[in-house]
Amino acid sequence: MVYPVSTFSPSIRAVNASTSPVLKRPVKDTPEARVAWHAIAPVEIFPLGTTAASVSAELLDNGQIVTETVLGPQAQGQLDTLGNYQLNNGIRGNLFQDSWLNMKLPDSPNPFLNALKATQRRRAVVGSEIPRIRQLLTNRGLTGAGIKIGILDGQRRSGPDNQWEQHPHTRVVGAIINDPIWGVAPGAQVEDFGRPYTDGPLKLAADNYQAFSNALVEDYKTMMQERIDLLNSLIAKRDPALRVLNATWGLSHSEIYGHTYHRVLLKQDENGYYKYPMLRQTLLGPALMGSKAEKMQALVNAVDAILTQNPVAQAVKAQYIDATRRAANAGMILVGAAANEGEFDLPGVSWKAGSQIGFFSESPYVITVAAANTRQQPGNRAAYKVADFSSRGDGYWINPTIAAPGEEMGISLPQGHLGHNLVVRGTSFSTPFVCGVIAMMLQRNPWLTFEQVKAKLQATAVQAPGYGPADYGAGFVNAEAAVLS
Repeated sequence: MVYPVSTFSPSIRAVNASTSPVLKRPVKDTPEARVAWHAIAPVEIFPLGTTAASVSAELLDNGQIVTETVLGPQAQGQLDTLGNYQLNNGIRGNLFQDSWLNMKLPDSPNPFLNALKATQRRRAVVGSEIPRIRQLLTNRGLTGAGIKIGILDGQRRSGPDNQWEQHPHTRVVGAIINDPIWGVAPGAQVEDFGRPYTDGPLKLAADNYQAFSNALVEDYKTMMQERIDLLNSLIAKRDPALRVLNATWGLSHSEIYGHTYHRVLLKQDENGYYKYPMLRQTLLGPALMGSKAEKMQALVNAVDAILTQNPVAQAVKAQYIDATRRAANAGMILVGAAANEGEFDLPGVSWKAGSQIGFFSESPYVITVAAANTRQQPGNRAAYKVADFSSRGDGYWINPTIAAPGEEMGISLPQGHLGHNLVVRGTSFSTPFVCGVIAMMLQRNPWLTFEQVKAKLQATAVQAPGYGPADYGAGFVNAEAAVLS
């Protein structure tokens, strides 16, 4: 059956200096599939069953991102339940295979919206590995029982009193682990160890390069020190049941590039003048009057030089690696998200390989997880693909350890104001998948060390053509083999 789309009206998000998202490369450079749907919600959570419907569309025009109404109020065409669309203006494609999609879909009299809602949910159900894994392992009594998984996400301020509270992201991460229907390890216990998380603009003391360098290093130091202190406190308490730590939130070099470009170099005062003109001139140099790519390249070079050469930054990085080593020696398995910077791209700009991997995963004592799409073939891991958004490594020292399903994950429980029946995507959700697998490994053999768990995951992983260590480390996780080997 096909559905009319004449009543479908998307909202448009303006692209400007203060709200422009990190740029994504076009999915396909063809007239039929140049639509790039951007995730508006943080960490690319796609709620279903909420009260608003919105779509933002951006087209690539000669290297520049411009916002346009692709499916406007008067658009006519057809959509089927598989997501295939054909519009009278000549645009056609598949919303799920060709596009970035972000929708908050209510129950609606609009059959177009209801078709998308049903299709998105169906794909998450059909493509999920979890029911098959649970059937294979729960019959053996393996549910992660007796194992506690700590979530190291940040908290946010909310409510009339602006108090720190658990972020919805944390609830979704926990549900991937032990949701009674969709959780990979329903018997595991989840505990939130999140602390206040800050990700505001750099606090520059003056309009000059030294102030910028100091602020950049201070932000990096603060972020890493918060995680070091948290690990130290968990090591000191040493709860015997706390065997797995799930770490997702955290910046990468490539995220800092985008944040600094938009929040510093393009920041304006109330009169419309650049707030940091001297810093712009110093950072950009000859690129000051150049193209956006030339400006971004100058910024990339400056950020890399500061964070890789500053002795304070390097010292705190060494302290973090030492903290992860001591956590591993204390019997805790630290699992971190690779990050979702795989499509951060701007023509003409280059940066060193591995810049997309999150800072918290830059340790040999962290199992770093990339995101995979099952392509609706759960269990046929050789047919999986690495999600386009999943951050890549350098092929040598900074790589994902393994990849796990994370592009279309279903959640059944209500998650606060996010509603129920969510479909989520991101390395934030492939990471708790692996944590659940590790919980079952530890339930079966509590004496496994960090090194043994990591080695089992790598030895049993399934490889697929076209990918290498920079994409998915050892391959796609083989849950039942890792648990039962």
